[in-house]
Amino acid sequence: MAMVETKDKAVEEAKGGLEELVRRAGRELGLGARADDELRAVATRLHDNWFHAPADLAHLTHDDAARLRIPLRLYQELVRMADAPPPAAAAAAAPAAPAASTTPAAPLTSAVPVAPARVKGRPRGRSGDGGRRAEGEKATGESAEVEASASAEAGTAGTKSSKTGSRRGEATRTKGEKATAMASVEGEEATTEAEGEEEEEEATTEVRARARQAGSMRLGWGRSGAVRLVARKKNTDRTPYGLRAAEIGPGLAAQLTAFRRFLTTKFYGQQESPVGQETAAMYQKHALLFLGWLWRHREAAPGAASPALPTKVQKLTLDSLFANSSRESASVVYEYVHWLVTVRGHTPSGELKALHSLVALAKFLFHKQSKSDPAEGDKAYSDIGVVRELRRLASDAAARAKIAPKVSNERAKWLDWPEYLRCVELLQSECAEKDKLHHRRSPSAVAQSFQLYLIILSCVPDRQRTLRELEVGKTLFKTEERESGAVRWEIRHGPGDYKTGKIYGERPPLLIAPHIYPYLEEYLTRWRPHLNPDHNFVFSKKNGGRPDAKWVYAVFSTAAYRLTGKRTNPHLIRDMIVTYLRDTDASERELEALAIYMGHSLKMQKTTYDRRTKQQKVAPAVHLIHSIKSTSAPFPPPPPPPPLPTTGRRAAAGQSGKA
Repeated sequence: MAMVETKDKAVEEAKGGLEELVRRAGRELGLGARADDELRAVATRLHDNWFHAPADLAHLTHDDAARLRIPLRLYQELVRMADAPPPAAAAAAAPAAPAASTTPAAPLTSAVPVAPARVKGRPRGRSGDGGRRAEGEKATGESAEVEASASAEAGTAGTKSSKTGSRRGEATRTKGEKATAMASVEGEEATTEAEGEEEEEEATTEVRARARQAGSMRLGWGRSGAVRLVARKKNTDRTPYGLRAAEIGPGLAAQLTAFRRFLTTKFYGQQESPVGQETAAMYQKHALLFLGWLWRHREAAPGAASPALPTKVQKLTLDSLFANSSRESASVVYEYVHWLVTVRGHTPSGELKALHSLVALAKFLFHKQSKSDPAEGDKAYSDIGVVRELRRLASDAAARAKIAPKVSNERAKWLDWPEYLRCVELLQSECAEKDKLHHRRSPSAVAQSFQLYLIILSCVPDRQRTLRELEVGKTLFKTEERESGAVRWEIRHGPGDYKTGKIYGERPPLLIAPHIYPYLEEYLTRWRPHLNPDHNFVFSKKNGGRPDAKWVYAVFSTAAYRLTGKRTNPHLIRDMIVTYLRDTDASERELEALAIYMGHSLKMQKTTYDRRTKQQKVAPAVHLIHSIKSTSAPFPPPPPPPPLPTTGRRAAAGQSGKA
């Protein structure tokens, strides 16, 4: 009990010292006694944001001051006084010592930025790029209010307008004092509660020790689902047509299980490497869509090779799709693709996805008939007629997809790389234990904020599979150098851990930026257990389930839209960084190294991930041509023409004249 009282006394003394320093800074600026209320409110806001003692003001940055509504002049004076020696030490100093400089010390960067404080009645306002107005406006407004109080002290108030402004200022200060008192009580309760925790809870990392309240997490962009990325074509049928779960009979369910096993596991006679679970799930989905079309919409063409359909939908099986393994059996797929384009409005890319799935389905149904041997140079399952025909159809769709215009609204989801980094900074500021009203957030909410910041890693522009399959000890490793003792977090991928592993083999380690280490370690040790995960992956859903592609996409795009108004998706990050770097002075050697680091070829980097327009790509050539024209010397005059030859009579006349 005595120890708690001693701590409380120390906290009160530190707070009193902070208030005294703020009051002395106000006196140095010439503020009168009427500004004491504002200065006391400033001291309270500082104390509630972990600046407990005058020495802590050495870490106060310009951004912190703006978000805490501290006037610029007052901030500069506080930083100067925090760096200056105390009065007793200054008096004992040698007289030859120079006077303290009035230039403020260089602000230090804080681990977690202070969130902006919302002011009632102030319009939000947006700049041209859709962000908040400059936070310096808040500091300017507060500075004007304090300076108005100083002017009133000097006797400038007296007119009717001045009295009205004074009344409004007093009313504002009264409301501010009430809010400050409430915040102070909450801060003292939180301090007492924190002091009663165990020692291992008190031993926190730098992130937790520097934690502040989170800012407003809703910036007025609305609901991300309301933004449509693809404009639907007119007169297209949007009704669901695939087989529903209730329509899947026991025979089809057993075949779907065998189909997934065929795709994802190794077995004797296998001619291709297994695919991932997400790819297998997509193939199963398209198989059910094909069956649904076959049952509900197909009108068989005369003479078409097609199997007889059962009388009940529950008796449908995968064998109903193809009559046999001959090339003619692919005619039903031609009908299906034509229906997808004309009725459903599919693009060539949509055709290609469906055809890839049906090729895999045909391999599964007739793989036992195949005698091809890839070890002898044969293409896998190339002796099955229906597989060859579907491959030809897929090659045609791929050629058309390569030159087809994009149907999605790129402007609704594209972020320039600096904008993306700003989004990451905002997510970093949300990793706080208190909300904007100084209320303690629930542990699960803090865990989700940490998780969201770590998912949208600016330093790992990789496919989303890397994020959802991240697991400590399997793909995520913490290493320590023996000599220096430096710690490093990195992501390691073997050939089976990423999409192009069969081509490039083991991948170079993906290094995580050191400034993320404290957040990653605190999330793993303190916050992740509050999500109650039932798996070993780093990230987890709210209900504790393992992350999947749909969840990662939704979390990523929703957070990006909430902060920027753009529905950026995880895979687009690869396009953004390649586009940004190819528009800089990066050399071909550096770009080739980036391609290897990201797990694709230099050709794919140029053709797929580089989203610059043709005008942007040829801009250096245009600049080069203009520079040649402006720096080159004027062209020399042309040489004189050669003399005309003299032949025939004119030549003879010339000779006679000479004679």
